[in-house]
Amino acid sequence: MAILALITLIERRPLASILLKRPRGKDIETAFTYWGIAMAWSWLAMTLFPTRQDAGTAEMVALSIPVLLAMIVTTAITEEILFRGYPIERLNELTGSNWIGPAVSLGVFLVPHLTFFGPTWLLYHGSGTIMIYALYLRRRNLIACMILHFLVNVPILIPALGLV
Repeated sequence: MAILALITLIERRPLASILLKRPRGKDIETAFTYWGIAMAWSWLAMTLFPTRQDAGTAEMVALSIPVLLAMIVTTAITEEILFRGYPIERLNELTGSNWIGPAVSLGVFLVPHLTFFGPTWLLYHGSGTIMIYALYLRRRNLIACMILHFLVNVPILIPALGLV
């Protein structure tokens, strides 16, 4: 990935500068806890406010299972690097603020998701995004965020497998 080459070859910094480092047990435990919270909210929102499947989800569900799985894995890795690790750490360094990076990152992250899935995505799946940012800010470990991102995206397999 070009961004990793940029960090290591051009900036001459370790990947830990974007919090890409080995997770500890508490990082993984927190990722699973936050996943539970995100899934509970999604279930509650879908139960209280049932909705039709949006066009973006329908497009993903139509993919073959191997392609969808590859997409889930690569999305969890690349989005964490491109939307959280790199921009948050660099913006925080440039501004001296611990909140400008996450705020800008969140805004940039939401644009393609709202465009592809529609605004109702926030009600049903925005909790996963909130939990990923909370995990990032609390545990400061990008791999733990990748694990949580993967877990949050895996339920798309349920309709893809025809289980709904």
